[in-house]
Amino acid sequence: PDVVLLVGGTDGGDADTLTHNATRLARARWRVPVVLAGNVDVRDDLHGLLAGAGVPVTVADNVLPRIGVLAPVSARAAIRQVFLRHVIGGKRLSRGGRFARLVRAATPDAVLTGVEALADVVGGDLAVVDVGGATTDVYSVLTPDERASGPGREVAGALWRARTVEGDLGMRWSAPGV
Repeated sequence: PDVVLLVGGTDGGDADTLTHNATRLARARWRVPVVLAGNVDVRDDLHGLLAGAGVPVTVADNVLPRIGVLAPVSARAAIRQVFLRHVIGGKRLSRGGRFARLVRAATPDAVLTGVEALADVVGGDLAVVDVGGATTDVYSVLTPDERASGPGREVAGALWRARTVEGDLGMRWSAPGV
């Protein structure tokens, strides 16, 4: 992988899984950048553990701070910065820092912003399918359902504006089969 997103536990909740996985990465002398976006109670300790082992680590807010609350914005921003620094810059896909300064958003984030704007204009639910070379992205904007609250609500919450990716349905590799 080019970047690993390491998450786990709500703030004040389970810390064992996140700690276990961070420890495994540290012991394995992992060198792929890690975005740490889990339980805030152990985040600083795990950042120290990973950085001390030479793992390139960036800290972000917890993506699931409480049951029913999904908060991916900080992790997305961290992933974008890591991608620009380590993938685009580190693999010499661009020359110098000028390219990274020119990038205003990763393509999927920019497309989601456009889909959100279009949904606001049409005033309803919207789905957009973006068939790419390696993946097919599905963007959706849904109207929140007031009935989704209460005991039956989803544990991780709902993203009313989202992108999902199908990694094996890009046109470069699967066009003949499709």
